[in-house]
Amino acid sequence: MLIYSVQKANAEFGGRIWNAWFTNDIPFSDGPYKFSGLPGLILKISDVTNSHNFELIGLEKIESNAYKLLCQKSYFQAMNLSFDSYFKSVLADRKEPGLLLKQKVFRGEVDFKDEEYKQKYLRENEANAREELAKDNNQIEILM
Repeated sequence: MLIYSVQKANAEFGGRIWNAWFTNDIPFSDGPYKFSGLPGLILKISDVTNSHNFELIGLEKIESNAYKLLCQKSYFQAMNLSFDSYFKSVLADRKEPGLLLKQKVFRGEVDFKDEEYKQKYLRENEANAREELAKDNNQIEILM
């Protein structure tokens, strides 16, 4: 960890208990992921099971006229959701991966050369999604 005087704070978030170390020496109320709100920058935060850890490893001063933009196309199509809507969407995706693609196919937004290829593609897409979900078995926010 960088050398700053730190204070400890505890919080419950996302179904986990977290220990955060922050410094008043850097008066930014910010931190990694969704963690913020302390009276200084969070330098290190981890859950009590130690399965998730974030640690600041460096600081860099950038020129005041330097900007970094998020340029992925998906950022331009972002929408505001309530937490309940987001949570339901995540649970639905975990329960039935590939549903969004199936809905697009049903609405005619995705075309295939023939019915056999469409069915094969949908089966493979769902199998791949289930495989990825099986690998992602330690989500930072525990879902009920």
